[in-house]
Amino acid sequence: VEKRVKFDNEEIYYAIDAVGRAIAAGRKISFLYHHRVLSGIRAVPDAGRSFVVSPYAMIWSGDKYYLAGNYGKYDSVSVYRLDRMKHTEVLAEAARPFEEVCSYRGRFDAADFARRTFHMYHGERQRVELCCSDDLLEAVLDQFGNDVRLTRRGPRDFSLRVEVDVSEGFLQWLLQYGGRVRVLSPEPLRQEMLRRIRGMAEAYGITKKTCAQ
Repeated sequence: VEKRVKFDNEEIYYAIDAVGRAIAAGRKISFLYHHRVLSGIRAVPDAGRSFVVSPYAMIWSGDKYYLAGNYGKYDSVSVYRLDRMKHTEVLAEAARPFEEVCSYRGRFDAADFARRTFHMYHGERQRVELCCSDDLLEAVLDQFGNDVRLTRRGPRDFSLRVEVDVSEGFLQWLLQYGGRVRVLSPEPLRQEMLRRIRGMAEAYGITKKTCAQ
């Protein structure tokens, strides 16, 4: 049975077409970008915000289509969900070359970008060292690729160094594995993980005192 994905915003099909044409022609696009807000007991779209973006790639991740492109105010690649885009138009203005805002040369490597951008959250590129239990080997290889260099640390764990976009998405990826993955460096990321873990414990009424009982 063919699996079909239904989008809440049917205008996504027009957005996909417009983005594809803009990428092929090397043009910028404009669109209205919406988030949902709570109104009474229902979630409804907000008024939206206008963007003009240089589009580089469309990426399928987690049953959603995303646009990777440059918003002119910043020297970086941002990510937008296509199902939140409305009134998408191809402009006459030439797109900003992606070489000016990222490390890719000659071709925007969408697969590599998706691998480094967890859950399509944009963040600061950093070199991170992780320690993982052996049962996470497949998950690590799926996420970072088969060429990642692994180092045996103990009888049941290994470490690796990778460059990733440290973002909300990356933190969520780490937290889902609990104690089976630990951040070894950089130290600010270790401290942020500790802060979040303590916050989760407090949310469930777990304190140092209750842990000691």
